[in-house]
Order: sequence, then structure tokens, then C-alpha cells
Amino acid sequence: MKKRERKTLFTIYQGVDEAAFELIALATTSQEAWKILKTYDGVDKVKKIRLQALRAQFEVLQQEASETISDYFSQVIFIVHQMRRNGEELKDVRVIEKILRSLDSKFDFIVVAIEESKDLEVMAVEEYMGSLQAYEQRILKKSEGRTLEQALQTKLSSQQNESSRGGPQRGRASTWRGRGGRTSNSN
Repeated sequence: MKKRERKTLFTIYQGVDEAAFELIALATTSQEAWKILKTYDGVDKVKKIRLQALRAQFEVLQQEASETISDYFSQVIFIVHQMRRNGEELKDVRVIEKILRSLDSKFDFIVVAIEESKDLEVMAVEEYMGSLQAYEQRILKKSEGRTLEQALQTKLSSQQNESSRGGPQRGRASTWRGRGGRTSNSN
């Protein structure tokens, strides 16, 4: 019986956040821990205040230009789960609409395609995330190709400049042409 009690208490410990854990850390039985948690989470006023703060966070969420789709989705889903845990009835379609509205402008094309071609009420949030991640990978692949192409072009143009000047200018007497078009050697 003691073993079962310890397992139950351990399971409760594993299922709470740090703030709740601090409250129940001194509980010696699972019933005592559960009673503390009910008191902690059961206060309607606290839940309402917490829910208002979460709603505000949800509304102002905006993807940063440097943020990946998976990072942004994780942030949104984390807030959505907290809202639901505090009693908010938040439908997936509202979450999807929020995500599509708040994506960075580089996703405008895919957002329009998704809104036109797919029924937002039928698909799961994860399916949208998959579509957006595939698009993001295509964008990254194209930009990597452009970066490599630009680097090679720069190297090629610098090599062409060196060969047209007769190679690198190091170690030679410097010659310069002034405004008058004359050439003079430095002493």
C-alpha cells in the first residue's frame, strides 16, 4: 500500500508545474497533495485573472522574421494549452486563424493558398504546421542556393579582377594615376 501511495504522489509531482510543485512538495500523502492542488487551481478569481493574461498573450502573438515555424507553433500551442487548462473553450479553427493571421510576411503566398484551398474547420493544427514547414524549407533551400551563388560570383569576379591587373599587386612598386592621367612611381 505504501508503494502505491508513493507512486501516486510521484505521479502528481510529475504532472504539475514548478509553482504548483512548490506548494505540494511538503505533502506526505497523495490525498493531501490533491487537496492543495484543488485549492490552488480551484479558485475562480485566480483562474479568471490568469486567463485574462493568457488571452492578452494569445492576441499579441506575432511571428518574428527570424523565428522558425516550429518555434512559433510551439509558442502558440503552449499558450493555447494553458488557456484550455484554465477553462477557456478555444476551438482549433480559432487557433489556426490566429496563426495564419500572425505569420511573417514571407508566408503570405502560402497563407492565401491555404485559406483558398483548405477547409479551416476540418484540418488539424498539426496539418497546417506541416504545410507551412514544407514551404519554409523551400524558402530556406532557395535562399541557401542564392547565398552560395553570390559567394561563388564574388570569388569569380575577384579572380577576374586580379587576372586583368596582372595578378595580385603585393610586393610591387606602387604606381598610381592621378587626375592628370600621369603615372608616377613612389620612391
